[in-house]
Amino acid sequence: MTAKTAMADREMGPGELATLARKRYKQRFFIGLVISGGLIGGLIGGFDRHEGSGTIWDFAALQLSPLVAVPAALAVLIGMVGVPLYMFGKIDELAVRRNLRGMAAGWLAVMGGFPAWFVLAAGGLAPAPTAFGVFLLAYGVTLITFLILKWRD
Repeated sequence: MTAKTAMADREMGPGELATLARKRYKQRFFIGLVISGGLIGGLIGGFDRHEGSGTIWDFAALQLSPLVAVPAALAVLIGMVGVPLYMFGKIDELAVRRNLRGMAAGWLAVMGGFPAWFVLAAGGLAPAPTAFGVFLLAYGVTLITFLILKWRD
C-alpha cells in the first residue's frame, strides 16, 4: 500500500512523509503525556492518607508514605523538567523562542509577584502566599505568555 495525497493521484514525497510521521509522533507523544500525567495524579490522590475535607484543592494536607512520595516526586520532576528539556531538541527555533519567553515571563511573575503578594498580605489586603499559589502564578503566566506569542506569530 502506498501513501497518496487526497488532492492528487500521486505518491507522497519524502518531505510530506516526514511531516506526516512527525505529526503522528507528536500526537502520540502528547497523548502519552496526558495519560502519564493522569496516572501520576491519580496515584498520588489514591495513596493520599489525609482524612480531610475530601476536596481535590486541599493540597497542603496531602500525606503520602515515603514509598509513594519518592517515585511520585521523581515522576513529577521527569514530567515537569525532563520532558520539556527533551522537547527543546524536537521543536523548531520559533517554538523554542516562544517557550523560553514564556518561561522567562513566568519566572519574572514569581520574582516580582511573590514579594508584592507578600506585602499585600502583610497589609491585610490579600491572603498569605502559598507554595501552590506561587506555582499557579508561574505556570499561568508562562502558559498565557506562550499562547499570546503563538497567536501573534
